[in-house]
Amino acid sequence: MTESRARFAASRDPARARRNRIVNGGMMVSQENGSAVGTASGFYPADQWPYVGIHDGAVQVAQVASVTPEGSPNRIRVTVTTADTSIAAGQYAILLQKLEGFNVADFIWGTASAKATILRVGVKAPAGTYGVSIRNNATDRSVVANMVISGGEANTDVVKTLVFTGDTAGTWTKDNTAGMIMTIALAAGSTFQGSLGVQAGSIIATSSQFNFLGTVGNVFELFDVGFYLDPDATGAAPPWELPDYADELRRCLWFWEKTYPRASPPGTATSAGMMGAVAASAGAILGTFVFKSPKRAAPTVTLYGESGTSGVISAVGGGNTAAATASGVTESGFFQITTSGLTAGAVYYTHFKADSRL
Repeated sequence: MTESRARFAASRDPARARRNRIVNGGMMVSQENGSAVGTASGFYPADQWPYVGIHDGAVQVAQVASVTPEGSPNRIRVTVTTADTSIAAGQYAILLQKLEGFNVADFIWGTASAKATILRVGVKAPAGTYGVSIRNNATDRSVVANMVISGGEANTDVVKTLVFTGDTAGTWTKDNTAGMIMTIALAAGSTFQGSLGVQAGSIIATSSQFNFLGTVGNVFELFDVGFYLDPDATGAAPPWELPDYADELRRCLWFWEKTYPRASPPGTATSAGMMGAVAASAGAILGTFVFKSPKRAAPTVTLYGESGTSGVISAVGGGNTAAATASGVTESGFFQITTSGLTAGAVYYTHFKADSRL
């Protein structure tokens, strides 16, 4: 289908048709880890984009500065450092994003009126077939497509467009929990393999899945990802538009934030950005600790002292307290820090991170 047809369809309702449901699709925002390299499952190279894997190999994952064909400045890079040449049935390696139910409620999946969608994926990868799936929150419904990188496209920047038929069955949540889980499989064992299209179960790939982990030095790069309604069945994604950084940061803050400066990950030894309050007693600090943005749900708050030690706070003039926890946490902030050994009337200060990720 031509891009002109997609533009015509979008022109009738531009905001709705062109709204990208992926958060941080340009991978610009990386609050927690910056450009640091991660190796563990659950590492976030960019906000809303965890790498998750269970396998016998090893990878390095990072947000990198590398301009995409559409001009976006960043992408996610996964590099194989130890090969796993035989993926067991229950093993996998994936990049994923969980989409909040409120954000995709108008897809109306799980009903007879379920709408078609289209996924735009920028990728640079070895030749092969990579499973791409949309699963529900219960992971008992899946819609699967294959992203094929031909020999001529291997290890070059390409853009792939995948169409997903709306699932009319199952429960697809439409609240502040995960409404959809978009997964790109780098490797997948037989437990997670199924057929193309709509099906029951937690399926992320087909039997054609390429084993990206099979060779040391393999590199997979992901960039410029968009997920859109396709109510007119155009089969063509809207042209990529790089989001405004400030707007994208605000979307990311809905799920996660820190008090540290932008370039400093949690646990950095610094006083820059710390918040302070006065001890009301030997065991409690009362204050107004307001988040930069309201959260999707009451987050898990981790406190840090000036030295970077987690689970403590710091006294003016230096030194950390005993174990400390945030109390009275809501979507907007918290009002108390509970610890011991404080001097009533003295000022204490803290860094924190607030995690409300799906």
